[in-house]
Amino acid sequence: MYFIFSLLAVITLVISLLLIYRLYMQKKILRRNNIKTSANGYCFVETMTIGGFKQSILVQTYNKSKPILLVIHGGPGMPFPGVSCRDVENVSQFTTSKLLENFILIYWDQRATGKSYNGEISKDSMNIKQYILDAGELVDRLREKFDSISLDFRIC
Repeated sequence: MYFIFSLLAVITLVISLLLIYRLYMQKKILRRNNIKTSANGYCFVETMTIGGFKQSILVQTYNKSKPILLVIHGGPGMPFPGVSCRDVENVSQFTTSKLLENFILIYWDQRATGKSYNGEISKDSMNIKQYILDAGELVDRLREKFDSISLDFRIC
């Protein structure tokens, strides 16, 4: 009986410490998300309805006049670099500092991935055809949003 009580106490302590560490890291990330951009740039996350579900994009650039580069990741379960797996500052430092100088980078968390996760999304809709339809709809929305920039959408 003493062993079970001791084991439960240790498990409770470990879980408590993990939750405290998680809270600390979340606050640290929120503080770092207040990234400074140049007067001619921007950095924001936007959620829009695509294919009937809310999906998120992260938009970053140092210069608003640059062409757009849409980053499409490896699919569900792999949102790298994605919106949700990196805080705003980390994306620019970790993977894209040179790209930010030459493009408006748009990271898209596809349906059922990262910030675009929704438990109500049907598994049947998780297919290449739907991803292509979602990508086409996203590109149309980006054309509206960045109307001064010409976008060329090709599927390779």
